[in-house]
Amino acid sequence: MRKSDLNRLKFSLGISQKVQCSEEKTEEYRKLISEGQALPDGVFCENANDTPEYACFYTVQDAPLTKEELAEYLQYKQLRSIITIKNCVVYFTVISIISLCIALISLIMS
Repeated sequence: MRKSDLNRLKFSLGISQKVQCSEEKTEEYRKLISEGQALPDGVFCENANDTPEYACFYTVQDAPLTKEELAEYLQYKQLRSIITIKNCVVYFTVISIISLCIALISLIMS
């Protein structure tokens, strides 16, 4: 797993957020990319594959949570996902049972 994949996952879970670099820093980083140099640690780039002139740079800022708070937050996110899955299973089970009842009634009637 790459660092960018981990950051993307953190963004989607709301654990981290992107902080856009200032215009001065952006120009400095664009110059580094056009010269083929590596970005400093903690600085990430978007759209660099197209053209460096339009690249956007950002740093990652983690949420100010302790490890215990982060673990609790993730447990609640997991619980919410499990509840959603359970609701989907219940929905499709009820639809299946209704369909079976309708099929049985139509067989009995004919």
